[in-house]
Amino acid sequence: MSELAQNFDGSLTVTSDTPVAIVGLRFRGTNFSTIPITSLSDPTPVPVVASGVGGSNAIILPQFAAGGDWSSEIVISNTTDVQMSFRLDLFKQDGTPLNTTLNSLTGSSFTNLMIPAEGLLILTNNDPGNLQVGYAIVTPLDTTPPMVTLTEPVAGDNTSGVPVNQKLTATFSEPMDPSTINATSFTLNQGSTSIAGTVTYSGIIASFAPATNLAPSTIYRATITTDAKDADGNPLASNFVWVFVTTGAGTAKDTTSPTVSFTAPVNAAATVPINQKVSATFSKAIDPTTITSGTFTLSQGAVPIAGSVAYIGLTGTFTPGVSLSAGTTYTATITTGVKDLAGNALASNYVWSFTTTATPDTTAPTVTSTDPATLSTAVALNKKIANYHCIHSPRLIVQSCTHSNHPRPIRKFGM
Repeated sequence: MSELAQNFDGSLTVTSDTPVAIVGLRFRGTNFSTIPITSLSDPTPVPVVASGVGGSNAIILPQFAAGGDWSSEIVISNTTDVQMSFRLDLFKQDGTPLNTTLNSLTGSSFTNLMIPAEGLLILTNNDPGNLQVGYAIVTPLDTTPPMVTLTEPVAGDNTSGVPVNQKLTATFSEPMDPSTINATSFTLNQGSTSIAGTVTYSGIIASFAPATNLAPSTIYRATITTDAKDADGNPLASNFVWVFVTTGAGTAKDTTSPTVSFTAPVNAAATVPINQKVSATFSKAIDPTTITSGTFTLSQGAVPIAGSVAYIGLTGTFTPGVSLSAGTTYTATITTGVKDLAGNALASNYVWSFTTTATPDTTAPTVTSTDPATLSTAVALNKKIANYHCIHSPRLIVQSCTHSNHPRPIRKFGM
C-alpha cells in the first residue's frame, strides 16, 4: 500500500484473504495515540494447524511478543450467558511452539482455560528471557456431551418383531472419535450373556453386526457406554441402553430387498437449483457402510461429479463438491451395492435424472406446522414432540496488547 498524504483526512477500508493485524497510530510531534479501528467483519476462518487448534470458531492474534523487554497481554471476553472453555496456543513466526509464561503458567499450549458467563480473562506475560516473536491462536472447546439420537431397532418399550439377521445401529448427535466406537463401548447382551459381533463406525452411525443370527422370540439389550466419545473427547453423559425382542421362529429372517421410496430432486425435475444436494430416502434402514461415493453417484453424461455422501435416518445424501452447471441435465444412480441391515441388496440400480436452472436456492426454510400446535392445551403427558438439537460455539471477543518496557508506542491488535 502506498503512503498516505501528509494531511489525509478520511477513512480507509482494508480487505484481506488471510488473517491480518491492523495497526493505527497517529503522531503529532512526539505525541501519538491510536486510531479507532472498526467494522472488522467476515474474517477468513483460521486454518486447523494442529489437532484441536484453529478452525472456523478460532481467533488468531497475528502478533505476539515475549522477552527482550517486550511483553504481551491478551484479554478474552465471554459474551455468552454460559461458562465456556478454550485453549490458547502460541507459535513462533516459523510455526514452531513459542514457550513463555502466562499468568504464572509456563508452556506454549494452555488448555482447558475457563471464563465464567459474561466474564473476562486477562492473560499477562512478563518473560525475562530473550525476545520471541510470533502469533497466538484462541480456540473455543466443545464441552457438550454427545447423544444417541436414533437407533435401529428403535429404542422403545414395545420394540418387537426384530429380524434375527439384522444389524444394530446407533446414530449420534455429532461426529465421534472412531477409536472409541468398538466392542467395549457398543455391546449386545441376552440376559447376562454377551453376544459376539463386529462394531464399525461410518459418518455419525455406529453399527453392531452379530457374529451369528440372533435367537427368535428373545429379549436382547444393547448398550452404548460412556467410553464412546466425540471428536473433542467428550463422553456420553451416561450409558445409553435399549431393549428389543426378535421375531418368532416362523418369520425370523428379513429377506426383503430395500427400495427407494422417493428422491429430491424428483425424476425429470426441470428447475433444480444449482446449489441443491441430491438425496434418496429408502423404505427401510440401510447399512451405513454401504452408502458410499461408489454406490451413490452423480454424473453429467459420462462425466462423474465429485462430491461426498452421507447417510442419516433413512436418507442418503450426495453433496456436490461445487455448484452444478446451469441448464444442464444430471443423472443420479444408487447401485445394488446398497444393502439393508440384514444384508439384502436393492433388486436393481435406481436411476433418475434432473435438469438445473440458472440460479441457486437462497430461500430460507420455514416451519409450516407443529405437533402439538402452538398454545395447545390438555396435551397428553406421554405425547411425543419434534426434538431439535443445535450445537454452537460461544462467541469470543479477544484483544492483544503488545508493548515494550522502554518508552515506545503501544501497539494494539483486535480481531
